[in-house]
Amino acid sequence: MKKISTFLLLAFTIIGCSSSDNMKDNSVSIIGKWTLDSQFSSDGTNENIDECKQRTNITFKTNNTFDNYNYRTINGDCVLEDKNINVEYKIENDVLEITRTNTHNGQTIIETHEVKIEFLDNNTLEIYENGTTNNLAIDIWKRDN
Repeated sequence: MKKISTFLLLAFTIIGCSSSDNMKDNSVSIIGKWTLDSQFSSDGTNENIDECKQRTNITFKTNNTFDNYNYRTINGDCVLEDKNINVEYKIENDVLEITRTNTHNGQTIIETHEVKIEFLDNNTLEIYENGTTNNLAIDIWKRDN
């Protein structure tokens, strides 16, 4: 009986403590505003972003679009470098697929980009470039609301 109890306790511990459970059971939502907290290069070096770059944010909306505002310090001033409004996204198997539609010289251009995402907790999101977590640059985002 003692062996069975020990086995069951071990089994429940293994099953209940998976680090990727948050995404698998959909208990964490990406909906809301996220602010850039830190960035790391592909070799793991912290990029030490400044306060201006930390103003960069993404707001994921329930209609499967997001707004993104990128800030950068230029000549000592913090400026909005780029913004993307109502960009389409979908999430499947921990992969965030982003679809941008642009018109250039009368032609419609559709660009699709995939990144791997992982929730560390309800308020921390990691985004890995190139769709994998193997030795690639990551952005760490904190929930703003």
